[in-house]
Amino acid sequence: MTVKNINEIEQLLIKIRKNLNLAWESMKLSSESDSIDSFAMFKFDKIGFDPIEGNQINFIEMLNQAYSDIVVLKATAELMKRYSQKEFKLNMGTISGTDICSIDGSIIAECFAVVSVFNNQKMKKDTEKLLQFDKNAEKYIFFYSREDEADRIEKFINKFPQITYIRIKDFH
Repeated sequence: MTVKNINEIEQLLIKIRKNLNLAWESMKLSSESDSIDSFAMFKFDKIGFDPIEGNQINFIEMLNQAYSDIVVLKATAELMKRYSQKEFKLNMGTISGTDICSIDGSIIAECFAVVSVFNNQKMKKDTEKLLQFDKNAEKYIFFYSREDEADRIEKFINKFPQITYIRIKDFH
């Protein structure tokens, strides 16, 4: 998917909210089960909705995709402010490749939403991935995490001055 302006990003964020609301309504209707059945439903049944496409998927997958997609869109909006003449290609959801890349390849970004950037070495792995790209490309990592203390993150990112790290503060 290619985005050319902030309005396109806003429309995608509206779609995500709409599909999260559909899943929320679906869960309200299913509150008669006991806890084991309810949690199994969240994990295995298609009671969620793809954040962008709207097709039914399982709830856990929906959560992971929705919050990652929001970070990608917020990151793209920030990059559009910094590089107003650029268009960006987004690889959202389960599509492989860098999460954001300018059409000319001069700007690349990885994006994620996690409990901790150090769980499963997510920050380290994305850093290593970006370091393999052309040294002249502007490299960014945009992330959201609730548990990580700023000083621990800063200690990590100070080792990689060739990458700009930006912490997303909220989902609104």
